[in-house]
Amino acid sequence: MYSSDSAEVPLTYDSDPMQAPPAKLLSTGWNAIGCTGSEDIKASAGLISIRNCWSHLIGFDAAGQTYETAIFNDEGDGTIHPTRGYWVFMTEDGTLAATSA
Repeated sequence: MYSSDSAEVPLTYDSDPMQAPPAKLLSTGWNAIGCTGSEDIKASAGLISIRNCWSHLIGFDAAGQTYETAIFNDEGDGTIHPTRGYWVFMTEDGTLAATSA
């Protein structure tokens, strides 16, 4: 999201343990996603529900207006951060379930 002015967006978390986590259907190709939870999480843990469906993930640094270094599913294990947006490339359709750290 782009804004020429700074703004604060309060985040509200539902602490009810009896609710199923939210999920997002992702299609083959590029999809915009975010990191759920309130702490940094390893990509392998944050994307566990689509572990066999994605090939790479690219974050965007809004402050610097640059793309971050890509995280590849089969190489290493980068970290994803809450409140940041990411592009994930899906090799097949999948459902991304929310996680929390």
